[in-house]
Amino acid sequence: RADVGFFALTGFLCVAFSMVLYQMAVTYTKASVVAIIFSCNPIFVTMLAYFLLREEIHRNHLIALALELLAVLIIIDPLHASLDPTGALLAIASALVFSFYSVVGKKRTPRFGGIAVTCFSFLFGSVELLAVLLLGRTAHGHRIIKNVPLFSGIPLSALPALAYICAVNSAAGYVCHMMALEKTSAQEASLIFFLKPMIAPLFAFLFLREEITANMLLGIVCFLVGSGIAILPGLIAQKKQRA
Repeated sequence: RADVGFFALTGFLCVAFSMVLYQMAVTYTKASVVAIIFSCNPIFVTMLAYFLLREEIHRNHLIALALELLAVLIIIDPLHASLDPTGALLAIASALVFSFYSVVGKKRTPRFGGIAVTCFSFLFGSVELLAVLLLGRTAHGHRIIKNVPLFSGIPLSALPALAYICAVNSAAGYVCHMMALEKTSAQEASLIFFLKPMIAPLFAFLFLREEITANMLLGIVCFLVGSGIAILPGLIAQKKQRA
């Protein structure tokens, strides 16, 4: 029963909550901007892992997180209001909830393994999201989920892209994330998100023709510097131990 409750919680956090907020954020602002802001989740993971998992916080992690926060502020550019604040807030909320999912999921990965945790979490989360959408068809449904179509509007031409999202982005991506949690701490596993700000704008430019602005480039540089500060000391220490 405890395990069922655990998977119900992780499924709700990731599928029915965090990813829904993420997709809502994309409707308000650029996909590349949402992806970059979502990469701030190591900030939340570090704090949550300290309180919930008793993981240590090192000085280089704090410096990296400060640079990451600065990068997010540069990209959002609140002084010039060049970005829809609704989309930015939804992206930050999505990152916070996903961080909670990562930290909570870490507790069961040593026992079940990353693949099992991901699979059961997503199965439970899918059922929970379906229940929420069906609730929207009742008289008590909230306007946000009112009569959301389940299958209509999906042409056959969209099936290859949908299959890619399901198999590669969701299945393979999240399984690899949980397997990383098996091998290292929740903090270090989350640091891979530092690479996302470099990759996401490139893909958004190539496939969506989204413009890469000057503040986005400056924010990406801050992310990359923070990535180096966070990751390099650990790599150097491992190299010394092997030598």
